[in-house]
Amino acid sequence: MFLLDAGINGGFIDGYLFLNVYDLSDNGATIVSVFVAVETLSEIPLFFLSNSMIKRFGSAVCLCIVVAALFIRDMVYIHMEQPWYVIPVETLHGVTFGLLLATLTTYLYTAAPKGAAGFMIGLLTAFQRGIGSGIASLAGGYIYDGYGVRTIWKIGAFGVVPASFVFIGIFAWFVRQRHAVAVELEDRLIDEDNSSSELNKYSPVQ
Repeated sequence: MFLLDAGINGGFIDGYLFLNVYDLSDNGATIVSVFVAVETLSEIPLFFLSNSMIKRFGSAVCLCIVVAALFIRDMVYIHMEQPWYVIPVETLHGVTFGLLLATLTTYLYTAAPKGAAGFMIGLLTAFQRGIGSGIASLAGGYIYDGYGVRTIWKIGAFGVVPASFVFIGIFAWFVRQRHAVAVELEDRLIDEDNSSSELNKYSPVQ
């Protein structure tokens, strides 16, 4: 469900931010090009830093950082009047895309069964960029025509973002449970190995 939420919010931005900016700039294409350039360049440092951030903070915290950045972007877009002033905010695209992608793929690569990592990452792409973005495109077009683009950003900020935090909480609980089971199983195997060693030590058959 988090993947769908992330795909929907990302789909809103990918599909309707440039339309919003184009309209506010009196049909000026230059500002759209600048937005794209800033977003693209912002991804580079985050891809370099993402591994260190994931190791230090963990997957759940990194996902919270991503959702917080999405909330900031949505709130800025709600009140956007002059697109040129919003350009610095577009550096957050590195967080909402680069850190998100790195966190999800890293977790799936380590958590997936042996030999299934590629399949799981394919599912990630299908849910996020396929279904989630598709929902955003279809629903966003209706909302854009009927209620205006600001309503799209409000849905992202006050609907999708809170739901994402809930799903991250569920994800964090699941990860803790999975880790606890793994630790318990490892301790049990160690105890059994120690017991076997003790029995062999006192066994009359050498």
